[in-house]
Amino acid sequence: MLFVCDFFPEYGFAPVKPQGFNLHIHVDDAQKWWDRAVAAGCKVTSPLKTEFWGDIYGQLEDPFGVTWAIGQSVKQVG
Repeated sequence: MLFVCDFFPEYGFAPVKPQGFNLHIHVDDAQKWWDRAVAAGCKVTSPLKTEFWGDIYGQLEDPFGVTWAIGQSVKQVG
């Protein structure tokens, strides 16, 4: 079982940097999830764009300091 939660700062636990991971979600509509994350208070650290490898990709930092990556495969034509 895996749980993802905040660091429980109200109990004295504080986030520790550096972080040795990021959470990556690979979705069919990256822009929708990107807009949702920004509206929820995430800070853009690498803009959502089509990268050199062909996928749409970007990174954000959530209000707790955790790095999230959002990716979307771009369908090949032909």
